Amino acid sequence: MQVEADYQVHTGYSGRAEDRMTHAAVVDAAPQLGLSAVGFTDHIYGHTTIAELEMLERGVRAVEHPTVRAWFGIEAEMINEQRTTVFAGWRDRFDYVLLALDHAKACDYDVPDHADVAAWVEHYQRGYALAGEGGVDVLAHPFSGCLEALDAINDDDLHRMLEHLARADVAIELNGIRLNRAARREPYLRLYRAAMSLGIKFSTGSDAHMWDERSAIHHVQPWLDELQVTKSQLWSPTRR
Repeated sequence: MQVEADYQVHTGYSGRAEDRMTHAAVVDAAPQLGLSAVGFTDHIYGHTTIAELEMLERGVRAVEHPTVRAWFGIEAEMINEQRTTVFAGWRDRFDYVLLALDHAKACDYDVPDHADVAAWVEHYQRGYALAGEGGVDVLAHPFSGCLEALDAINDDDLHRMLEHLARADVAIELNGIRLNRAARREPYLRLYRAAMSLGIKFSTGSDAHMWDERSAIHHVQPWLDELQVTKSQLWSPTRR
């Protein structure tokens, strides 16, 4: 199964992103990476406004390409166990919502201190439960904020966390940049195999903020191969 879609790409709006990362430029260059779909998922920050979201939406919707489909997504954070940062009334304007649980401090929200593994375990448990309540389509780069938390969660508790995603048809992301930087593969393989056992689908994303990071989508391929993921096990958005 070859990677044909990148569902986590950022534009110049997101922090640490280059101005050349525009919707049109990324889509025009996508065939060079073998892609037929690109999903744009800029961050919602504490300072994000409705006008900015409208600007991002217009940018995606204006893209026309003969072979590449452009999708309007967003990368949200968890405010608490009841709410993400998606603005009221905007859920159905996005083609899909990614929920990130690990870098909220950079997006003006809060996460535990890195060394507090017990707090991270609780944080992830709340986040997976929130994802299962609706309004989320993909759990982004799972456990990349504190891999030790994944180590600390036993198989039964991990299964219960993943059941939240399975019940709500929430996919789990294979993230090219994060997985390529992972110091250890086995914890992630344990997570993804457990997800597969529950029928959870996989989303593929580079997490590119910079132009040269777009090729990180190819770092997903070895994981698809090792996990023996089939086309039917890959997630894709549907136009709302």
